[in-house]
Amino acid sequence: MSRTLEQFAKSKGTITLPKIEQSIHFSQWLARQVRRNDPIGDLSRSVRSDRCWPRRASDYIAFRNHLRIEHSESPITRIMALDAAWEEFVAFKNTLAIPGS
Repeated sequence: MSRTLEQFAKSKGTITLPKIEQSIHFSQWLARQVRRNDPIGDLSRSVRSDRCWPRRASDYIAFRNHLRIEHSESPITRIMALDAAWEEFVAFKNTLAIPGS
């Protein structure tokens, strides 16, 4: 079972993120990584041309399943890039969270 970012934040004792960044989706964050010269940048460029990418999904499993099902030819490096990108995204969102008191 996968948790959404909101569930993750609540479990860590954080409160609501600032409104502007709170609404950023993983796909939006990933699009900002397009100029990177690493596997996350490669994934970002690949997603840009993927018409069936689940752009509004908030669940990591949705993105991973998309790569597994829709792009079964995806090399393991793409899955690994997704794993790394999701970890960075969660860390980014957590830096915006304010610790609860």
